[in-house]
Amino acid sequence: MAPTSRVPGFGPRLELGLAGFCSTGQRIDRAGVTQPHPALASMFLARLFARGISLALADRESGERGLEVSATKRAAQISVLEEKLRQLKAREQAAEARKRSLESRRKRKDDTRRKILVGAIVLAKIEQGEFPPEQLQSWLDAALTRADDRGLFRI
Repeated sequence: MAPTSRVPGFGPRLELGLAGFCSTGQRIDRAGVTQPHPALASMFLARLFARGISLALADRESGERGLEVSATKRAAQISVLEEKLRQLKAREQAAEARKRSLESRRKRKDDTRRKILVGAIVLAKIEQGEFPPEQLQSWLDAALTRADDRGLFRI
């Protein structure tokens, strides 16, 4: 529906629309469904120009420019939204990477803690005489291959 406005001096029922005008209060659509009386149209235009009002009937160029502007605005809005989406996806990936990193660190810490506790228990049992030190020595001799590891346990 095209916007209409009241024209001063023509009474409350006379309206001017983008597509045309009519003295009965009806709008003329772009297809020209309602036709005004030719004499009334001439009088109407003469009074409009006499009052210094410029009349643009169905200015297709401005209508097309309006569509181009709105299409340009939509394209700009789309590109802004696409950029925001890209940023949100990057943030989500970074959060997932941090989560995986934290989980991996936690697992390594837990593994190290288990090894320390097992070693502490075995050494405590050897000191208490509940576990033979020769058994631990044979396990270490079979398992340790690096020279610095063997030197640490004097093997």
